[in-house]
Parts: sequence; structure tokens; C-alpha cells
Amino acid sequence: MKRTMTLAAGLSLIGCSLAMAGEARSVSIATNGGSASSTATATGNARSVAISGATNGGRAEANSHAIGTRHGFANSEAVATADHGLAVSNSLADARGTMGGTATADSVSVAA
Repeated sequence: MKRTMTLAAGLSLIGCSLAMAGEARSVSIATNGGSASSTATATGNARSVAISGATNGGRAEANSHAIGTRHGFANSEAVATADHGLAVSNSLADARGTMGGTATADSVSVAA
């Protein structure tokens, strides 16, 4: 009886480790002086969002990574806006699933 309960408890913990959920968000906002930076990374079935904004001084940078191993799913978005100069937006979604994977990556960058 004791052995059976130990085995059942061990198997239930294995099931918990298979359910992966990683979600990361990052938001940066700067005004008149400018300069904003964002980075978001999620690994394990993943979803990642990074949003950044800057105004008159300029320079906004947003990075987003998502890797969703084991049966896929990864979603990554990065948005950067700037007024008066440089806006950089990077995004990477990599679903390394076996038999069923989805990867989506969006990147938007605007500078004036």
C-alpha cells in the first residue's frame, strides 16, 4: 500500500512538470527626455510581449523572445515607437515541438 501511494504521488509530480507555461511581459515608457528599453523572454510553451515608447528625445528599443519546446506553441510580439530618432524592435518565436508546433513573431518599429 505504501509503495503504491509513493508511486502515485511520484507520477502526479511528473505530470505537473510536463505542463509548461511561460509568459513574460515588459513595458517601458519615457517622455520628453526620451530613451526606453524593454526585454521579455519566455521559454517553455511560451508567450512574450515587449512594448517600448519614447518621445522627443528619441530612442526606443523592444526585444521579445519565445521558445516553446515539446509540442510547440510560441508567440512573440515586440513594438517600439520613438519621436526624434531610433526605434528598434526585435522578435523571435521558435516552437520546437514534435508533432504539433506553432510559432508566431510580430515586430513593429516606428521612428519620426
